[in-house]
Amino acid sequence: MNTFTRTFFITFISFLITGVVNLLFNHTVSALDTGITNLEIWGYIQNDTAFHTTTNSGTAPFFQDKKVAPNFPPPGGGFHPASILLNRLVRENKVNHRSSLMKFENTFNLKALYKVMDCPYRKISIFGRIYLLHDAVYDLTEDIGWRAGGLPGAYRSDGTPARWYRNDLHNETFKRIFREFYMDYNTPQLDIRIGKQMIVWGEIDGFRLLDLVNPFDLREFILDDYEDSRIPQWSLNVKWRFLKDRPDYNLEFIFIPDFEPNKIMREGSTWEPDELKLYYGGNRTFKYVDDYNIFGPGYHYKNIYKKPAQTFENSNFGLRFNGVKQMARGALSYSVSYYYTWDYSWFPFVKGWFMPGAGNVSSHESIPGFTDLFLLAPTTIERKHTRNHVFGATFNKVIGKWAFRGEAAYTRGKMTAVDPLMAGAGAQDFASKKDTIDYCLGFDKNFFTDWFTSGQIIQSIVLNANPHMVKGLSLKRRRDTNTFLTFVVQKLFNNDQMGFSSLIAYGAVEGEWWLSPKFWWEVTQNIKGTIGANIFEGDHYDTLGQFNRNDQIYIQLRYSY
Repeated sequence: MNTFTRTFFITFISFLITGVVNLLFNHTVSALDTGITNLEIWGYIQNDTAFHTTTNSGTAPFFQDKKVAPNFPPPGGGFHPASILLNRLVRENKVNHRSSLMKFENTFNLKALYKVMDCPYRKISIFGRIYLLHDAVYDLTEDIGWRAGGLPGAYRSDGTPARWYRNDLHNETFKRIFREFYMDYNTPQLDIRIGKQMIVWGEIDGFRLLDLVNPFDLREFILDDYEDSRIPQWSLNVKWRFLKDRPDYNLEFIFIPDFEPNKIMREGSTWEPDELKLYYGGNRTFKYVDDYNIFGPGYHYKNIYKKPAQTFENSNFGLRFNGVKQMARGALSYSVSYYYTWDYSWFPFVKGWFMPGAGNVSSHESIPGFTDLFLLAPTTIERKHTRNHVFGATFNKVIGKWAFRGEAAYTRGKMTAVDPLMAGAGAQDFASKKDTIDYCLGFDKNFFTDWFTSGQIIQSIVLNANPHMVKGLSLKRRRDTNTFLTFVVQKLFNNDQMGFSSLIAYGAVEGEWWLSPKFWWEVTQNIKGTIGANIFEGDHYDTLGQFNRNDQIYIQLRYSY
């Protein structure tokens, strides 16, 4: 019995037994009975199991790229000396067999709410959430893993990827276990929430435009539920209903002195994007070149990460106005906002360059005729978070049986990458600060009574874009406008206890796809099972297409209490 069959059989039998027991004993408790009048406790235990439906050859194919090495053999380019180092140094995710385990993730989520005061005109409550997660896939299979080696001093592993992939960032420290902890103070005119919390702005599904208040855990791309991927921060959130006769008008103020970066994919992990693979591989290569004096004793390489200090002036803050306008054909909900924030993803700044035979240089033009990135090595890479001003607006409007929504964000000072080999002054400046506009328009509509549909168009526009703008170290051209289309269809069955839905996302610029169908069954009030798939199509370096070797089938079992 192979890994897929064995794991599926065990999961199915466990699910079936649990369902039968709950049906026999009619166990439909929606929250734990604590015996304390003002205390509510609820949560869930969940298992997520995923299987590869493809193999994965790792990183070798895209380290031979005509865009990076146009003048190297074979004829027409495509081979580069750097690929010799990269392919023997980089830690790469490989999958040798279809149907091998991709994930065996177990989650414990407990929430508690204690009502300190519950009067008609004043309420005080305390909320806490404990969150534990462990992915046991690396303990159950040896089929996936990274391999590196073949050069003197290069470490090689035939085993599993780093086992700290999930553990050290989820359930190994005190602050990760207590995921949320805050106090609410509510009156008819004022809502105050202070503590470790998640703050949600925005109207759209699947992609984030204004939902930028908190950082995200991106280590499984965008497949995780937002409740699990959004990273709470210590914050103050105040909502003021300033008109007594218009409670649907309010001003919201947020203050976040707590900085947390996005959690990005580790080197060699399953959902590591291509650009990040190149960064990790390049960093490892330049360090190797320095350690073994391949460019001579004059070359030295440093990689520095600068995290914003936890000071008052480094805090994030935002303002938002929310309103509802009553209209003849239905109310219009809208908001306008401003958010002053750190970019939670760092950007690599190159602070110096070195060319063999010439030493430290300011540009590749120091030696005419040599314009190859491999022959121009960075001496210092400084990874920093930059400040952004984000101006936003949303709307939500029901017209007849149609619901329309929209969201837009104008960002001042967003860092973009440009080709460091472009001609002209300042040719080695890899970073360019530009303003961007991101917007989404969407609709929701029920057809035939119980068929729910939803569609969106999402565009990202770089204003006054540099003609040499690229996606990153791949030097693959980035267009100034990127467009995605999404469509969701959902059908419920059996008195809403069963359902089917499918998400289709299409990248119109690169011709990439993401298809995510799923079927779920609520066996009882407490038990829910889901089976689904994630299928990607496209090319390397595309937002969705780069994961075309990560297609999966998954099973999710949840017991709520």
